[in-house]
Amino acid sequence: MRESLLTLCVLIVPRAALYRYVAALKLLSVICFVYFYGRTALNE
Repeated sequence: MRESLLTLCVLIVPRAALYRYVAALKLLSVICFVYFYGRTALNE
């Protein structure tokens, strides 16, 4: 039981970390896009 729980943690934790990393990357790209778009809009 304990070993299966450990393998379950090993399988789930990296996936959750990966999802969090991807979500952070998407958020960062959106922020950069809005920032640069806002700057170019203000410059014109």
